This record gives sequence, structure tokens and C-alpha cells, in this order.
Amino acid sequence: MAETPAKKAPPKDAHKFSIRETFSSVIIAFAMAFIFRAFIIEAFVIPTGSMAPTLLGQHMEFVGEQTGHRWQVGPWGDPSSGSPAASRVTITDPMTTSAPAALLELGATESRLPADRINAQIDRLRAGDRILVLKYLPILFEPERFDVVVFKNPTDPTQNYIKRLTGLPGEQLAIVDGDIFTRPTSSRPSGADLDGRGGTWAMDGWTIARKPEEAQRAVWMPIHETTRAPLDPVRNGFVWYRPPWRAVGIDGGSLSSWQGLDGRTPEHTGPGATRLSWDGEAWPIVDHYPYNERYRSSGQRLDPLMPPTFGVGDIRVRTGVEPVAQDLARFAMHVNTRGHEFRAVIENGSARIQMRPLDGLDSDAWTTMDEANIGALPAGQVTEVEFWHADQALWLYVGGSRVAYAEYDWGPIERYELATGLPLDAQAPVIAPATAYSPASPAIELTGPARLHRLGLDRDLYYQTTRGGRDSQLPVRGSHPALELAVLNEGHFFVCGDNSASSQDSRLLNDPSPWVAELDAPAGIVPGELMIGRAFFVYFPAVERRGPVPIPGFGRLRFIW
Repeated sequence: MAETPAKKAPPKDAHKFSIRETFSSVIIAFAMAFIFRAFIIEAFVIPTGSMAPTLLGQHMEFVGEQTGHRWQVGPWGDPSSGSPAASRVTITDPMTTSAPAALLELGATESRLPADRINAQIDRLRAGDRILVLKYLPILFEPERFDVVVFKNPTDPTQNYIKRLTGLPGEQLAIVDGDIFTRPTSSRPSGADLDGRGGTWAMDGWTIARKPEEAQRAVWMPIHETTRAPLDPVRNGFVWYRPPWRAVGIDGGSLSSWQGLDGRTPEHTGPGATRLSWDGEAWPIVDHYPYNERYRSSGQRLDPLMPPTFGVGDIRVRTGVEPVAQDLARFAMHVNTRGHEFRAVIENGSARIQMRPLDGLDSDAWTTMDEANIGALPAGQVTEVEFWHADQALWLYVGGSRVAYAEYDWGPIERYELATGLPLDAQAPVIAPATAYSPASPAIELTGPARLHRLGLDRDLYYQTTRGGRDSQLPVRGSHPALELAVLNEGHFFVCGDNSASSQDSRLLNDPSPWVAELDAPAGIVPGELMIGRAFFVYFPAVERRGPVPIPGFGRLRFIW
């Protein structure tokens, strides 16, 4: 019978070797983690609403009783103060407000009907989004325009700020009608440049900065969507909800051929041509964020504290088109703004985008900028159509694919004068107030019976050019051709918050701290030495409270553009 070999006893120092190996692995893991955090990726928490709604700081969240619409509002008071007035206020669902213009002027008042209001109480505030930031590494990974960046505050480098990068080294930046214009420059403009007609905006080389498609999609701000129409637009026999789209008869079309304009799926039942026009009086297209609905204590009540709003000309019109009974003969989307009319037309199997000046309404004045063969919009199927007018460019999407695209080029002076209707010379040394900017006027045309699904309107990100009251004409940095210029030297950057009306950014930053001043960085400029990295992912959104158990909003995990 074979003998079982005896097991050898482990060496006396094996246990010590195992501990030493484990300890070394832990040390290496910690070292790698610190290196990873220092040079590759670091986590941050958003503290304020300067980037809302792209990124949320501390906030409250509400849900419309009639619409199911969910929106966020920045904190307006301190619930620990013990004052009933400081903890309770009436707010308005942005998808059902019957007079947003009055809301912006007066706030929610007792005269507003209960179906159009939410009695809100300051709840436990939700923390801001938690984000991951990819560190900038010279040569390998450097800042690009429209990145969402984290950096050290030039006025107090102990603070981290997060904004969107708008200006790059070696260029002059101009903010005109909410958009960014730049020109390359190696030195500051001369006195003669400042004193000439149009100031620095009359110099050569200006181009508009256009956002990439991903960033543009991320910053569209919804104004209205029919999927958020109230379930019951009539209360106690009174129609309290006034939808923003109005039927207009053209070419003999009947207004009565529209059904459900106050509902979620408007339908045109007639065979002729018809038009839906946006009601800009009741639903002004302005750069208002529900997040900024603020209130301040005045005795025993809270008074509204609304920032000024500018008319916005860059918008997106979108809908799902379902022809009924037959292929749709014609479908068109229009945007009137800045003295011009822009349109996307789908007709006879082709799609085209066009523009014309409004002072020449002859049909021959249309200029076709791009076109493509796409086939008819088929009956019985829902085809998604989007028409964008943003950053002096036109985009047409059909069925989720971009089928036409075109750009037009205006310089800062032409853009300013078309947007405000004012000559630039007459404004120096001030700039046009918020009330001078006219909003866009969209419309939809179609011929034949069709249903419209998810009919919506969104506005673009808008960088305000004045700060103060509605009639203020004091320009912020970069918004005037001769005052408070934004000229960036090598290693200098210019940043703006997406929540433009409530953001302390390069437009308004004060003089830098003494340490930052040694980097030759003037007020409003972020030196490259203070740039940390690009925010790219929300890994832990704000916690939602559904009953007694707090639940992270994992449905809002997202990449940042």
C-alpha cells in the first residue's frame, strides 16, 4: 500500500511575507487612487443653480397636479426661520400658465385660479448633482469651447466654480443677442478701433460660435409641449388653460377643422391648408427659467423677485406628424425673427430649408439654403420632425436623421441691429435694454388631415447682455463694442453660466485675488492655471423623497454636454 507523502511545513517567514505583500498592495492601491484623483478624474458636488437646469445645485422639485410635469426651483427662503410666510408660497406650473407674462411681472397672485397654481411649502432641500470631472492635461487633453468646466474662482481660488467655456486664448469675444461671437487677435484693440463707428465690432474676422449638436440638444429649454397639457382645462365651467397654438385659416381652410388644441394630440380634420401660429402675447418666448422663481419676505408675505427677461430668437419646433387617410401633401415649420423668416418645407417627397427678409414678402424672395429627397410623410405612421434655428444655423431632422442643414453669417453689428431694431451708434456708451429684444414667432402649416403628437417648442441658451432691471442699459463684460472688452491673451479663458440670469461668471466677476493678479489675468478672465477639468457625467443625482425612504434619482444619471 502506497504511503501518503507528508505535507511540508510552511516556511517560518511565510506569514510575515503574506502580511507584507498585502500591506504593499494596499499602499499601492491608495497611491494609485490619489494619482487617479489628482491627474485623471475627480468628483465634485454642484452647490448652486448657476448651471441650472443643465446641472442642479441645491433645489426643490415640484410636480404639476394637472400635467405631471416635473420642474426644479432654487431655494427661496430659510424654513428654519419659523415664519409661516417665509416657508409657504404659491407657484405656477410652467406648462399650464395662462399668462406667463403676468407671472414674470407680478408673480403668482391670489387672482390666479386654483387650477393654475400649486401651493408650495419649502421642503427639505435637495442636494446638488454629483459629477465626475476629467482633468485637463497639457497637450493630451485641453479645454474646448462649450465644454462644461470646473475651475478655481479667480476672485477666491479656495472656491471651485462650474460654468460653460465660451472664450478661448488669443481671441476677442462679443456677446450679442444671447450668442457668442469671436475674432482672432494678438493684442488689445487700439484707441482708433474703439472710437470708430461700431467700435471693435466693426473690425474684420468676427464669426459666430456655434454649439456642437450634443451641446445644443442639452441646452434646449422647453417652453411648452402638448404631452403636458392639463387633463382638465375647464374647472367649474370656466376655461382656465389657454393653449399657446392658435388656428389660422389660409387658402380657404376652416378654423373649425382643428380639434383638441387644448389637449395632448391636436388634429386637423379638413382636406385644405391650415396654419397654427404661436400666441406670443400670452406665451412670450423669453429666457425665463422656472428655477429662478424667487421670493423675498415683505412683512407677512413673500413678494416675487424675478430677474429681467430677454426675447429669444433661437428656438426649436418639434412634433410627431401622423397623416390621416392619405400621405400629407405639404408640411412646413416657420420661424420669424430678426427681420427675417426661416422655414423648413416637406413637399412632393423633398425637404428644403429657406429664408427671406420680412421686408420683401414676395414668394420669389425665398432663398433655398439646402434640400434633400426624403419621400412623403406616410399615412398612418408617426414621423418625428424637428426644425432648429440656433446660432445663425438651420437644422431639419426627419425621422430622427438630419436631412438638411445651412448656415448664414451676420457680424455682431448686423445681428445687434436686426435683433433690437436700433442703430448701434445711438446706443453708445450704453447697450439696448432687455425690452428691446423681440422674441421669435413660430408657426406650422400643413395641407390635409393629420394628427400632431408631442408638439413642442424649446428655446436656446441665452447669455444676457445687461444686468439689473428690465430697463437697465449697463453692459456686462463682452457685450459692448468699446467698453468692458473681453480680449483673451494666451492661457486666458472666458466662462458663462447656463442659468445666465443668475450666474456670477466672466461677465460680472470682480478683480482677481492678489495671487491670481500675478498671472496677468484681468477681471473676468480665468487663467489656464486655474482650470481643473471638464465635467462629463452626473454619477449621483439629487435624492428623491417618495414616502419615508429616500431614493437617489438614478433615472437622471447622464453625460454632460
